[in-house]
Amino acid sequence: MLLVFGGMALVWKYSFEAGLTKYPLTGVAMLLLLMALIGAPPVWFSFSNGRPSGAQKRLMQSGQEATAQILQVEDTGLSLGNPDLGYVVRLTLWVSPADGKPFQAQIETSISRVAVPQTGQNVRVKFDPQHREKVAIIDAQF
Repeated sequence: MLLVFGGMALVWKYSFEAGLTKYPLTGVAMLLLLMALIGAPPVWFSFSNGRPSGAQKRLMQSGQEATAQILQVEDTGLSLGNPDLGYVVRLTLWVSPADGKPFQAQIETSISRVAVPQTGQNVRVKFDPQHREKVAIIDAQF
C-alpha cells in the first residue's frame, strides 16, 4: 500500500516539474481523486479480508452441522500478505450429515502459512440443506 501512495506522490511531483498543474487547487483535487481511485481498493481489501461475509455468518447461524473429510487441497495462488491468514486454498470435502445422504463440496478458505490442512483430515462444517454447495468450516484446527 505504501508503494501505491509513494507512486501517487511521484506523479504529483513530476506533474509540478512538467508544469501540468498551473492551478494548485486543481492539482490537489487530482491528487485526492487518484488517492480515492487507486488507494481505496487496497485499503478496503486489507480491512475486509479474513472476515466472514454476510452469507457465511448466516450459514454459521442457521446451517446444519456435519462432519467432513478433506479429499483434496489445492493452492489457488492467492496470497493475502497477512501472517495470520497466509493464503487461500480450495478444499474438496466429503460432507457427511448426521441425518442425510453424504455429498461432495468445494470451498475456498484462507489458512495460515504454517498450518496447512491435510488430505484425510476431518473437520466440522455447517451447510445449507437447500443449497448443499454452500458450506463453511467451523473451528478448523489445521
